[in-house]
Amino acid sequence: MGLRSLSDRDGTATVSLDKSDLELDGVLEDGEVPSGKHVHYQRLAPGVYVIRDVRDGEVPPLPAGVSSE
Repeated sequence: MGLRSLSDRDGTATVSLDKSDLELDGVLEDGEVPSGKHVHYQRLAPGVYVIRDVRDGEVPPLPAGVSSE
């Protein structure tokens, strides 16, 4: 886990993810982010966000012990 800078990209706030982490999760294709790749983001609480890899149109459930309420 590491700190990341929040960047402004044409008026939208962005945060970069490590390619090494994405590779571990099988998100990358030949070391690159696939064209048209979707992720789901959700604000869980003030200052708390979760990003999930969307595969086959499905958003995976939150891990046990993590609540969206």
